[in-house]
Amino acid sequence: MDFNQLIKFLTDTHDIFQTRAFQTVNINLTLRNWFFGMYIVEYEQNGQDRANYGDAVISEIAEKFKVSAIKWLYFNNLNLYRQFYLIYPQIIQTASEQFDFKQLKQSLPVKLETLNQMEEVLSKGLKVKIKTVSEEFVPVDNRK
Repeated sequence: MDFNQLIKFLTDTHDIFQTRAFQTVNINLTLRNWFFGMYIVEYEQNGQDRANYGDAVISEIAEKFKVSAIKWLYFNNLNLYRQFYLIYPQIIQTASEQFDFKQLKQSLPVKLETLNQMEEVLSKGLKVKIKTVSEEFVPVDNRK
C-alpha cells in the first residue's frame, strides 16, 4: 500500500461510517417522532375513537416544553408528529426489522395494551434476521 492508498482507505472508511451514523440517527429520530405522535394520540383519545380536543393538548405540551432541555417540541412539530403517527401507524413494523422490539418494550413508557397490540402485529410473519456487521461488509480484494 502506498501513501495515497492509505489516505483513500482512511477517507473511504470515514465516509462509510459517517453515512451509517447519519442513517442510524435518522432512523432513531423517525422512531422518536412516531412514538411522540402515538403518545399524544393515546392521551387525546383516552381509549376513544376520536379525540375531543386535539390542538389544545398540543398547545399545552408545547408550552410545557418551552423551558425544557428537549428542543424542537413546538406546536407545529408536535402536530406533525401526531399526524405522522395517524398516517403511518404501521411504521413500528419496519422499525422492528431494525431494532430489538423486546428492548424497546422494556424501555419505553407505553401502555401495556399498546405494546401487546404492536407485538401481535409484529409477530405475524415479520421476523427478519438482522445481519451482523461481518455479514454486511464485503471484503475488498484489491488492497495490496
